Amino acid sequence: MNFGNISSSVDLVSFSNAEEPTTVLFYQGCNFGCGYCHNSNLWHAEDDTLTEKGLNAVLSTARSRWVKLVNVSGGEPTEQFGNLWDLTGYLKQQGFKVKLDTNGSHPEVLETLLEYALVDYAAMDIKGTLAQYPEITGFSDVEKIRNSIELVQFMGNQGFGYEFRTTAVPGIHGESEIREIGEMLRGSRRYAIQQFRPDLDGGCLNPQFCKKESYPGETLREFAEVVKDDFETVIVRARD
Repeated sequence: MNFGNISSSVDLVSFSNAEEPTTVLFYQGCNFGCGYCHNSNLWHAEDDTLTEKGLNAVLSTARSRWVKLVNVSGGEPTEQFGNLWDLTGYLKQQGFKVKLDTNGSHPEVLETLLEYALVDYAAMDIKGTLAQYPEITGFSDVEKIRNSIELVQFMGNQGFGYEFRTTAVPGIHGESEIREIGEMLRGSRRYAIQQFRPDLDGGCLNPQFCKKESYPGETLREFAEVVKDDFETVIVRARD
Protein backbone atom coordinates (compact mmCIF):
# COMPACT_ATOMS: atom_id res chain seq x y z
CA MET A 1 0.00 0.00 0.00
CA ASN A 2 1.23 3.50 -0.88
CA PHE A 3 0.10 6.44 1.24
CA GLY A 4 1.11 9.19 -1.19
CA ASN A 5 3.59 12.05 -1.33
CA ILE A 6 4.69 12.24 2.28
CA SER A 7 8.04 13.78 3.15
CA SER A 8 10.78 11.48 4.34
CA SER A 9 11.35 14.03 7.12
CA VAL A 10 9.16 12.81 9.97
CA ASP A 11 8.93 14.33 13.45
CA LEU A 12 8.94 11.10 15.43
CA VAL A 13 8.17 12.82 18.73
CA SER A 14 6.89 16.38 18.72
CA PHE A 15 5.17 18.51 21.35
CA SER A 16 4.43 21.35 18.93
CA ASN A 17 0.79 22.52 18.99
CA ALA A 18 -0.37 19.40 20.80
CA GLU A 19 -1.11 18.52 24.40
CA GLU A 20 0.56 15.12 24.18
CA PRO A 21 3.58 13.65 22.39
CA THR A 22 2.86 13.33 18.68
CA THR A 23 4.37 11.86 15.55
CA VAL A 24 4.01 14.24 12.61
CA LEU A 25 3.73 13.19 8.96
CA PHE A 26 4.02 15.89 6.29
CA TYR A 27 2.16 15.61 2.99
CA GLN A 28 3.91 17.36 0.12
CA GLY A 29 2.10 19.74 -2.20
CA CYS A 30 -0.23 22.62 -1.38
CA ASN A 31 -2.88 24.53 -3.32
CA PHE A 32 -2.24 27.74 -1.36
CA GLY A 33 0.64 30.13 -1.96
CA CYS A 34 1.01 31.94 1.36
CA GLY A 35 4.23 33.91 1.07
CA TYR A 36 5.00 33.60 4.78
CA CYS A 37 4.64 29.80 4.86
CA HIS A 38 7.56 28.27 6.78
CA ASN A 39 7.00 24.82 5.24
CA SER A 40 7.97 26.08 1.80
CA ASN A 41 9.99 22.91 1.18
CA LEU A 42 6.66 21.05 1.15
CA TRP A 43 4.91 23.31 -1.35
CA HIS A 44 5.66 21.09 -4.37
CA ALA A 45 4.85 17.39 -4.38
CA GLU A 46 8.15 15.56 -4.77
CA ASP A 47 8.90 11.90 -5.39
CA ASP A 48 8.91 10.88 -1.73
CA THR A 49 6.24 8.29 -1.02
CA LEU A 50 5.40 6.51 2.19
CA THR A 51 4.82 2.79 1.83
CA GLU A 52 3.14 0.50 4.33
CA LYS A 53 6.55 -0.85 5.32
CA GLY A 54 7.91 2.65 5.90
CA LEU A 55 4.85 3.68 7.89
CA ASN A 56 5.06 0.57 10.05
CA ALA A 57 8.65 1.47 10.93
CA VAL A 58 7.54 4.96 11.95
CA LEU A 59 4.65 3.62 14.02
CA SER A 60 6.87 1.05 15.72
CA THR A 61 9.18 3.84 16.88
CA ALA A 62 6.18 5.90 17.96
CA ARG A 63 4.85 3.04 20.10
CA SER A 64 8.25 2.54 21.72
CA ARG A 65 8.10 6.18 22.82
CA TRP A 66 4.52 5.99 24.10
CA VAL A 67 3.16 8.12 21.26
CA LYS A 68 -0.54 7.51 20.61
CA LEU A 69 -1.35 10.46 18.34
CA VAL A 70 -0.30 10.95 14.71
CA ASN A 71 -0.56 14.47 13.29
CA VAL A 72 -1.13 14.46 9.52
CA SER A 73 0.15 17.82 8.31
CA GLY A 74 1.65 19.35 5.19
CA GLY A 75 1.56 20.86 2.66
CA GLU A 76 -2.16 20.28 2.38
CA PRO A 77 -3.17 16.68 3.13
CA THR A 78 -6.67 16.97 1.63
CA GLU A 79 -5.14 17.55 -1.82
CA GLN A 80 -4.45 13.79 -1.89
CA PHE A 81 -7.80 12.46 -0.75
CA GLY A 82 -7.39 8.83 -1.83
CA ASN A 83 -4.02 8.50 -0.13
CA LEU A 84 -5.24 10.41 2.92
CA TRP A 85 -8.26 8.09 3.19
CA ASP A 86 -5.96 5.06 3.16
CA LEU A 87 -3.54 6.63 5.64
CA THR A 88 -6.08 7.73 8.22
CA GLY A 89 -7.92 4.41 7.98
CA TYR A 90 -4.68 2.50 8.49
CA LEU A 91 -3.67 4.66 11.45
CA LYS A 92 -7.02 4.06 13.12
CA GLN A 93 -6.73 0.31 12.49
CA GLN A 94 -3.34 0.40 14.20
CA GLY A 95 -4.87 2.02 17.27
CA PHE A 96 -3.61 5.57 16.84
CA LYS A 97 -5.56 8.77 17.22
CA VAL A 98 -5.37 11.11 14.23
CA LYS A 99 -5.02 14.88 14.17
CA LEU A 100 -5.45 16.60 10.80
CA ASP A 101 -4.01 19.98 9.86
CA THR A 102 -5.89 21.59 6.96
CA ASN A 103 -6.47 24.87 5.18
CA GLY A 104 -10.15 24.03 4.68
CA SER A 105 -10.11 24.23 0.89
CA HIS A 106 -11.71 20.79 0.45
CA PRO A 107 -14.79 20.67 2.72
CA GLU A 108 -16.06 17.56 0.93
CA VAL A 109 -12.90 15.66 1.92
CA LEU A 110 -13.11 16.92 5.47
CA GLU A 111 -16.76 15.93 5.69
CA THR A 112 -16.06 12.38 4.50
CA LEU A 113 -13.19 11.87 6.93
CA LEU A 114 -15.31 13.12 9.81
CA GLU A 115 -18.35 11.10 8.75
CA TYR A 116 -16.31 7.90 8.88
CA ALA A 117 -14.57 8.90 12.14
CA LEU A 118 -11.11 8.76 10.57
CA VAL A 119 -10.00 11.97 12.29
CA ASP A 120 -10.15 12.67 16.03
CA TYR A 121 -9.06 16.30 16.00
CA ALA A 122 -8.80 18.96 13.29
CA ALA A 123 -6.74 22.14 13.26
CA MET A 124 -7.94 24.48 10.52
CA ASP A 125 -5.79 27.40 9.49
CA ILE A 126 -7.63 30.69 9.07
CA LYS A 127 -5.38 32.69 6.78
CA GLY A 128 -7.17 35.99 7.30
CA THR A 129 -10.56 37.53 6.72
CA LEU A 130 -12.42 35.95 3.83
CA ALA A 131 -11.80 39.08 1.77
CA GLN A 132 -8.05 38.60 2.28
CA TYR A 133 -7.90 35.01 1.03
CA PRO A 134 -7.27 35.67 -2.68
CA GLU A 135 -4.37 38.01 -1.94
CA ILE A 136 -2.81 35.94 0.85
CA THR A 137 -3.28 32.47 -0.61
CA GLY A 138 -4.12 32.81 -4.30
CA PHE A 139 -7.27 30.79 -3.54
CA SER A 140 -10.50 32.62 -4.33
CA ASP A 141 -13.30 30.10 -3.64
CA VAL A 142 -13.96 31.42 -0.15
CA GLU A 143 -17.31 29.61 0.05
CA LYS A 144 -15.33 26.41 0.47
CA ILE A 145 -13.53 28.00 3.40
CA ARG A 146 -16.83 29.10 4.88
CA ASN A 147 -18.27 25.59 4.39
CA SER A 148 -15.32 24.00 6.17
CA ILE A 149 -15.65 26.42 9.08
CA GLU A 150 -19.34 25.61 9.45
CA LEU A 151 -18.66 21.87 9.19
CA VAL A 152 -15.99 21.96 11.88
CA GLN A 153 -18.21 24.05 14.14
CA PHE A 154 -21.13 21.67 13.62
CA MET A 155 -19.02 18.61 14.39
CA GLY A 156 -17.58 20.40 17.39
CA ASN A 157 -21.08 20.72 18.78
CA GLN A 158 -21.29 16.92 18.57
CA GLY A 159 -18.16 16.58 20.69
CA PHE A 160 -15.47 16.53 17.97
CA GLY A 161 -12.15 18.12 18.96
CA TYR A 162 -10.94 21.08 16.91
CA GLU A 163 -9.26 24.44 16.82
CA PHE A 164 -9.02 27.31 14.41
CA ARG A 165 -5.69 29.11 14.21
CA THR A 166 -4.14 32.14 12.58
CA THR A 167 -0.48 32.91 12.11
CA ALA A 168 -0.34 36.67 12.68
CA VAL A 169 1.97 38.42 10.22
CA PRO A 170 2.76 42.15 10.55
CA GLY A 171 1.35 44.07 7.60
CA ILE A 172 -1.31 41.41 6.97
CA HIS A 173 -3.00 40.78 10.29
CA GLY A 174 -3.68 43.72 12.54
CA GLU A 175 -6.22 44.28 15.27
CA SER A 176 -9.05 44.97 12.83
CA GLU A 177 -8.39 41.77 10.87
CA ILE A 178 -8.19 39.69 14.04
CA ARG A 179 -11.41 41.27 15.25
CA GLU A 180 -13.17 40.38 11.97
CA ILE A 181 -11.87 36.82 12.16
CA GLY A 182 -13.25 36.58 15.68
CA GLU A 183 -16.65 37.73 14.48
CA MET A 184 -16.57 35.19 11.64
CA LEU A 185 -15.73 32.33 14.02
CA ARG A 186 -17.85 33.51 16.94
CA GLY A 187 -19.06 30.72 19.19
CA SER A 188 -16.22 28.36 18.28
CA ARG A 189 -14.52 26.41 21.01
CA ARG A 190 -10.84 27.18 20.56
CA TYR A 191 -8.80 29.77 18.65
CA ALA A 192 -5.02 29.99 18.53
CA ILE A 193 -3.06 33.08 17.51
CA GLN A 194 0.39 32.01 16.40
CA GLN A 195 3.58 34.01 16.10
CA PHE A 196 5.02 34.40 12.61
CA ARG A 197 8.59 33.07 12.76
CA PRO A 198 10.73 34.10 9.76
CA ASP A 199 13.76 32.56 11.49
CA LEU A 200 12.56 28.96 11.29
CA ASP A 201 14.66 26.52 9.29
CA GLY A 202 12.13 26.12 6.49
CA GLY A 203 12.40 29.77 5.49
CA CYS A 204 9.47 31.43 3.72
CA LEU A 205 7.81 30.61 0.42
CA ASN A 206 8.38 34.25 -0.57
CA PRO A 207 11.88 35.18 0.67
CA GLN A 208 10.77 38.78 1.16
CA PHE A 209 8.80 37.64 4.20
CA CYS A 210 12.01 36.43 5.84
CA LYS A 211 12.99 40.10 6.14
CA LYS A 212 9.93 40.89 8.24
CA GLU A 213 9.91 41.11 12.01
CA SER A 214 7.64 38.98 14.17
CA TYR A 215 4.96 40.47 16.32
CA PRO A 216 6.16 40.43 19.94
CA GLY A 217 4.25 38.03 22.14
CA GLU A 218 2.70 40.93 24.03
CA THR A 219 1.03 42.20 20.84
CA LEU A 220 -0.41 38.75 20.18
CA ARG A 221 -1.76 38.65 23.71
CA GLU A 222 -3.42 42.01 23.07
CA PHE A 223 -5.02 40.51 19.94
CA ALA A 224 -6.25 37.63 22.09
CA GLU A 225 -7.92 40.08 24.45
CA VAL A 226 -9.77 41.63 21.50
CA VAL A 227 -11.45 38.32 20.58
CA LYS A 228 -11.63 36.54 23.93
CA ASP A 229 -15.42 36.87 24.11
CA ASP A 230 -15.86 35.22 20.70
CA PHE A 231 -14.48 31.84 21.81
CA GLU A 232 -14.52 29.46 24.73
CA THR A 233 -10.72 29.50 24.73
CA VAL A 234 -8.15 31.74 23.05
CA ILE A 235 -4.48 30.79 23.25
CA VAL A 236 -1.31 32.47 22.05
CA ARG A 237 1.63 30.48 20.71
CA ALA A 238 4.75 32.61 20.90
CA ARG A 239 8.35 32.20 21.97
CA ASP A 240 8.23 35.30 24.22
